[in-house]
Amino acid sequence: MNLYRISVVFCAVLLLAAGCAEELAPRDDASVAPEGGEGPIRHEASGSGWISAVDASAEDGWVHLDMDGLGSTSDAALRGDEAWELAFQRFKIATNSGISGPGDVRVAALRGADFEGLAEAPAAGWRQDAADGDDADVDPDLAFLAPERWYDYNPSTHVLTPADVVYVVQTGAGAFFKVRVLDYYSAAGSPAHLRVEWAPVAPPPGGIIEEPDEEPGELGEGLVVDASGRDVWVYVDVEAGAVVPEGAAGWDLAFQRTQVRTHSGTSGSGLGGALEVAGSWAAVTSAGTVGYREDELVPLPGPPGSGEVSANAVLSAWYDYDPQTHAVTPRDAVFVVRTADGGYAKAQVTGYADGKLSVKLEEVPVAPEVRQVTLAPAEAGGWTHLSLRRGEIVAAEEAPLGWDLAVSGVQVRTNGGTSGAGEGAAAEVSSALDASGSLAVEGLAADEVLPLPGPPGSGEASANAALSAWYDYDPQTHAVTPRDAVFVVRTADGGYARVRVDGYADGALTLSWIYAGAGRDAL
Repeated sequence: MNLYRISVVFCAVLLLAAGCAEELAPRDDASVAPEGGEGPIRHEASGSGWISAVDASAEDGWVHLDMDGLGSTSDAALRGDEAWELAFQRFKIATNSGISGPGDVRVAALRGADFEGLAEAPAAGWRQDAADGDDADVDPDLAFLAPERWYDYNPSTHVLTPADVVYVVQTGAGAFFKVRVLDYYSAAGSPAHLRVEWAPVAPPPGGIIEEPDEEPGELGEGLVVDASGRDVWVYVDVEAGAVVPEGAAGWDLAFQRTQVRTHSGTSGSGLGGALEVAGSWAAVTSAGTVGYREDELVPLPGPPGSGEVSANAVLSAWYDYDPQTHAVTPRDAVFVVRTADGGYAKAQVTGYADGKLSVKLEEVPVAPEVRQVTLAPAEAGGWTHLSLRRGEIVAAEEAPLGWDLAVSGVQVRTNGGTSGAGEGAAAEVSSALDASGSLAVEGLAADEVLPLPGPPGSGEASANAALSAWYDYDPQTHAVTPRDAVFVVRTADGGYARVRVDGYADGALTLSWIYAGAGRDAL
């Protein structure tokens, strides 16, 4: 049997996701790497093959593994020779093929395969390193990362563990090796110190089956948006149903491949937002006002640590992704989009082809709806925070301006005055909860420090005097019952809602509200 060599290479332009591995957490139970050898790769015999310890911790270089003899090299730029098969940089594994090198190395990924029992290479499923294709992320499609990643990632601990995948590598000379990653951490727990096991296998009996190129995606009905540029956002004016120049004041949506923005949050100063709705395109005839999500920094598609981008998490989930074929296909999903000026439209992606999207857009009238929620009692002395705009409980410490009302027992706060940094305030009104008309009424009062309910000396707390008067109290039975009262509440961002307390039992408060909508002060 010939011994096969090992070496190492890298290319800074190979991956757009550089810098992600340094965020990975150390691990305490890393196995001890084998001794022997020199340079960035050390190796030891293991059965019919080898276990190689690879120091891939450098962030600006690649370590090359040449499977034609023992040895190693490292470079700071792409090597021009073909005497290597694999290259390592942090968690990335490249092959001497396609965009990564001048060779003709091929890789087949076998999920769940038995490494010890694998005796021959498969006939089909072979891939080479390629530029980012018609998939969800913007990273190159490396054979060890797509369609099967060599690792599993725990987002809570930031730890990588080897996935249940065996790879078969065909060298440029036509030899075949089975490969699996045993560990990503050194004995001290440092990341990017890989242990890789590899051994020769027989070629496929009938030779490799060449597979045809995948069929490109198809575009459908609607406005065609060419968002194929990897560093360019394409902007759309929903009312006009047209693409507008970058920087145009009236844009409502922006696209960059699979990512979508609205004119809101981290992406713009407008009133934009998005909400996925149930039902078919024809069934969506109006827009509610509650539940819209504004733009925020979201993880880029791809391996952990690929970075973040300002986008709308709801709209950017418009597609399904097949990791086997890399195909991106639109989900059967309809969205309602809030535009930059507070209008509403329904939207649906009907097709996708290598960064080009077809999008149906149609304006719909707004129809504010009455919503109801029961707020469970908070821990002693604590407050439960509610967003009237999102229609959900929120963590005030994570979103200081994201909540509009807070409840603790019978006390109620708005996000303003002494209770918060927002524009919150409230007043009792005589109109019914779902009545039309203006909500920008006179006499809205901000929060202040008020005496706590109970006997004198019970203490003080910041609350809203108008809202905290929502109940009647029976000193004989100690019963708390809601008054027949409706309140106007100004939200943290200056919007308006009508609110009514419907019930109180065992410390849980039930309330209903109708929200006028972003930028609106009337129903």
